[in-house]
Amino acid sequence: MTENQRSGNQWRRVVAGFLGVAFGAALLYFALRGADLAEVKRLFGGIAPQWIASAWLVYAASVVLRVLRWRLLLKEIVPELSAAAVGETLLVGYAVNNVLPARLGELFRADYAKRRLGIGRAGALGSIITERLLDGLMIITLLWIGLLLVRWQSADSEVELLKTVALGASVFITVMIGFVLLLAFFGGRFERLPAWLGTRIGHLVEGIVAWRRGPTLAVGILTVMIWIGEACALWLVFRATGFLLTGGQTAALMGSASLSTLIPTAPAYLGSYQYVFVVAMRAFAWPESAGIVAATVIQAVFYGSVTLSGLSLMIYRAAVPLPKSSSK
Repeated sequence: MTENQRSGNQWRRVVAGFLGVAFGAALLYFALRGADLAEVKRLFGGIAPQWIASAWLVYAASVVLRVLRWRLLLKEIVPELSAAAVGETLLVGYAVNNVLPARLGELFRADYAKRRLGIGRAGALGSIITERLLDGLMIITLLWIGLLLVRWQSADSEVELLKTVALGASVFITVMIGFVLLLAFFGGRFERLPAWLGTRIGHLVEGIVAWRRGPTLAVGILTVMIWIGEACALWLVFRATGFLLTGGQTAALMGSASLSTLIPTAPAYLGSYQYVFVVAMRAFAWPESAGIVAATVIQAVFYGSVTLSGLSLMIYRAAVPLPKSSSK
């Protein structure tokens, strides 16, 4: 890569970051515009710390399950992998995800996996794509379950918005799954492509279809457990603020909030997260302040702890060289 190319990439990242922050700030403005800030302050002051601690423990357990799931997928590529090394790589990737917009941390995680785990970038990225597709299926499932179970009281426009988002996301995830299956079907049929491209596509497909070679059931079970755990953590956060979500409300909010993290926005999804929580509160006929407080607590406690852990590991690894590995 030439110096001009590097400079161009840096400028594109700066512009993308600026646009993401601006978009997040705009969504934060719309989220706070109609909120009762005095009520927000009161709810923050009345948060029950024992419920927040319980929520964090449940969330941490779901992160551990994510480590186990990714390790199962990666072991189909490289059999000998320690849970600690996989966990480190996942936390670093999640930390970068919380800083960069549009899940760009997943690309960083694939690169970090090459250096830390000795897995080629393409193969690691393929396993991450499998993760995201499984998560996408669960997110859409939760959102539709919530839409079907919740007894909507008011705010028809917000309910219709959630339904439109659910429909659009369902179409998108269906197209992506179809594309991945098509890619997997033609995975070994790239003889006419340049060798460097065909090889990388082959390794990417190898990572994507790794689940078919053994851990299919275990990966599926872990995925369900992960999202049940995160939904429980969400319920506990609202319980800490004095609000009790129903099962349908928890599912609808979990699905819509998780979809909002895919939008290019400010670090830790600031703005987009508050906005989708406010929309959900309107749909539930609840105070908007409850959504603002819950969203901010989740960002500070859940995403904040993951980000600090991941960045700390990055700093540590900057001082301790990573093992060399071959690229794929």
